[in-house]
Amino acid sequence: MDPRAGRRLCGGAGQFFALSADGLLAYAAHQFYLAAPVGQGITREMALWQVAKATGRQMPAEPKLPGCLLHVWNWFLQLSPVYGDGGRLNPSHLAADIRALDGFPPTGREIGLLLRLFAAWRETAGQDLASINGTEKDGNGHGFIAPRRRS
Repeated sequence: MDPRAGRRLCGGAGQFFALSADGLLAYAAHQFYLAAPVGQGITREMALWQVAKATGRQMPAEPKLPGCLLHVWNWFLQLSPVYGDGGRLNPSHLAADIRALDGFPPTGREIGLLLRLFAAWRETAGQDLASINGTEKDGNGHGFIAPRRRS
C-alpha cells in the first residue's frame, strides 16, 4: 500500500523493470546496429561519423541507456566474449559468472534480460556468427565487433 494514498501502487517494481528493460533493449538494438561491420575493419558508426563530418550534419540521436540497468549492460559487455559467439546460454552459468564478476547474485529478471540481450545480439549484430566464429576479423579476438561500453 502507498502510505500517502492508502491504496496499492499501480504497476510497482515489475512494471518499472519492464519499462526500463524495453529502454535497454532499444538502446542495445541501436548499439548493435552501429557496431555492424560495413567494410574492412569499418563499423557503421565509423561510416556515419565520417558522413556527418563531411556533410556537417549531426548524427541521429540514440536511445538513452536506462541508468537503473547500466549494470546489466556492463555485464553483457563483460560476458559477450564468452557467450556472444553462439554458444548455448545456461542461466545458472550466467548467474555464476556475474557473481564471480561482481560478488553478488543477479535477480531472475536481470538474468532474463541478459538472455534477451544475447538473443538480440545474435539476431542483429551477429547475423552470421557461425561463419566467423574462431576468426579474428575485427582485431579484438572475439570474431565479432563488440558494442561500445557506456559508463
